[in-house]
Formats: sequence, structure tokens, C-alpha cells
Amino acid sequence: MGGIPRTRCAEAWEPLHELGNANAELWHIARAVAIFCLAFLLITSTASTPELDVRIIARTGIEAALALEEAAWQADDKALYDTLVDEGIELRWINDWRDLWRLELNRRQDFGASLSSIEPVGDLFEARVTIARPSVDWWRSSPYVERRFYRQTAHGWVRTLPAQSFWGVEQTQETAHIIFTFMTRDALNVAPIMAQVEQIYVESRRAFGLRPPSTTQKLHITVTPEMIRRWYYNRNQVLITSPIVSKTPVELSEAEFLKQTLADLLVYRAIENASVNNQANFYRWGMMIWGLSGWLRTDLVGDRSPWDRQANGHFRQLVTLPLKLEAVSDWQGDEPPTRERLMAQYEAAESIVDYIVATYGREQLPALLDALSEYTQWDTVIAELFGVSRAEFEAGWNRHIAQYY
Repeated sequence: MGGIPRTRCAEAWEPLHELGNANAELWHIARAVAIFCLAFLLITSTASTPELDVRIIARTGIEAALALEEAAWQADDKALYDTLVDEGIELRWINDWRDLWRLELNRRQDFGASLSSIEPVGDLFEARVTIARPSVDWWRSSPYVERRFYRQTAHGWVRTLPAQSFWGVEQTQETAHIIFTFMTRDALNVAPIMAQVEQIYVESRRAFGLRPPSTTQKLHITVTPEMIRRWYYNRNQVLITSPIVSKTPVELSEAEFLKQTLADLLVYRAIENASVNNQANFYRWGMMIWGLSGWLRTDLVGDRSPWDRQANGHFRQLVTLPLKLEAVSDWQGDEPPTRERLMAQYEAAESIVDYIVATYGREQLPALLDALSEYTQWDTVIAELFGVSRAEFEAGWNRHIAQYY
């Protein structure tokens, strides 16, 4: 029977033996993964080639590294995790990779990392890893996919980043109001979405009565291989991390994820610009601002994000009608609020915006934003905007929820 040469097996197995000398419990975890992978590949393999052998070693080693990462997380063993990361990786990358470590120990469950595919990239291997555990950040969708990069060392496989040459050269393309800068590797993610991002930029400003964007001082969006936590913008400069090295919802392509993220940014930026002189009360209406932003983003993109669909599911599970408007800002419950509760609360806020547009028209959005900027109480907002009682508004809103949410 064809199979893996003994030297190849030994090469894959050697780092695990070294680990066993240091920590017996973690050795058994990694050993179980390695045995399964090697046994399966030995049984199903009918011929051995150098390329196949390298892939088998890489998959086995990366599976073992994932098992050790899980063990390190469960034990809060940062020293062990450090052995799974390449030397010289900047702390901002490591902090992003260790996103789930922000959970308290008593809330940690299996993060369910599964390896779906590996591909050689120069002297590295690119691994597609799916993480089933919900993110610590309540605004992130789950499960999500990570494109990880690994290289083999004398002590096992470590997570790393590709060389600059992987990204290619910098490119620039323009629309009527936006300059897009990106690397060659991201061309397939940026080119298909430029026209729709341009439209979202223009329409999000129009929705709040802002002047059309400038054609001479264009918005400059840079998709960078550097780590930018979600996004960064200053005046007309936007920086956003490439989706290739981001946490991408399993339902979306990298291009769709980039479009959704930029839509989030552009809509929120329009809200800030429309209320730049009067944001004193926004602390009181934080979730309503989120709901307003999310509703418009969905409307402009033409589809709900995976996160929004998950929020709707939590809303259905946690909410009992009839709802009071305080459900958006003063929802009583556990402290601190759970991710699920925050998502349901967001959906309640979005449903108010949806009801207002369906009942009073989309042209009420600028007036709604102005009212949230000026007033602190629902009674005042409703009376000033719609000329009805709070009870009448709440009854109509609950009917809307029952029909559409």
C-alpha cells in the first residue's frame, strides 16, 4: 500500500514529542489530533509524492498547532500561546489573533477551530480556519473564517504573516468621488465593489440632507495589509485592513465583507457629519444611532449582513410583545449585558427606524437625527416629529414588529 514514508511521519511527529516532555496533558491533546490525521491520511493515500508528503506534514502540524492553541486558551497559558506565534510579529497582530482571550475564564468554551483547507504560499502554508465561537465583540458576526499563514520551525508550526512580496505592488483606481488604493493581491476584492461603494457614499450623504461629496477633494480609501482595528478615518482619509487577513463571516466572500464594512463606515460617517454641531445627547441615544446607521446600511447595500440576521434571531428569542420604547435604551436585565441581549436591543432600535420610514416616509430620517440630537425623552421626540401620542406610536410600532420582525 502506498503511504507516507516513515521519515515524513517522524518529521511531523517530532515537535509533539518535545511538547510531551514539557506538558503531559497538552501532549495528549495534540497527540490525539495528530494520530487521527495521520491515520486517516495513511488509510486513504494510495500513492506518495513529495508534494503530497509536504501537504500531509503541513496539515498534521497545523492541526496540532490549533489543538495547542485551544489548550492554551482554556488554560489561560499565554506562554504556551507565544510558542505558537512566529518571532517578530507585532503586538497589534497578536492582540487581534487573541481576540477570544478577552473572555473571562468562566465563560470560555471550545472555540471550535476547524481547518478546511491549506495551500502552499512560497515557503509558507495558507490555512483557511473557521472559528465557531462567537467573537467577544458584540458587533462581529460568527462563525467567521480566518486566512492564516503558518511556517514550519524546528519546534513545530507557528502562525506568521506573509512577506511584503505576497501582496504585490500598490495600485490606485478612482470613481467620481473616491480614490481606492490597494495592493495587487486585493484587486479581486476591491474592483468588483467600487461602483457600489461609490453609490453608498453618495446616497448616505443624501439621506441626511448633506451636500454631495466633492469631486476635487475625493475620499481616499486605502485597503492595507497592516492591522487596523475595524477601520480608521480622519477627514477624507480612510484606512481599512485587507479582508484577506481579517475575520470574515462564513456567509460572505472577502469582497462582500469589504463592501459591508465600508458601508458601515460611510453611513456612520454621514450621521456624524450631519450632526457635527449638535451631538450633546448622543450618549442617551447610542443604540438608536446604531439602529439608524444599520437600517440605512442595509437599505443601501440591498441585503442584511450576517450579523444583522443573527441579531434578528436573538430579537425573536428574547423579546416578548408588546415592547415599550425603553427597551431600546433602558432594557432591564443581566449586568453586564450579554452579547445576545445587546444584539436584540439593537434590532429593537432598527425596527423603530423601519417603522418610521414605513409609516412617515424616508424623508423623516434627517428630522429623526435632528430630534435625537436635540431631545432626551421619547415623548418629546414623538410629539415633535409625528404629532401623535407616545401610546399611539408604540401601538403602531408593535404592530409593525409583529408583521415584519
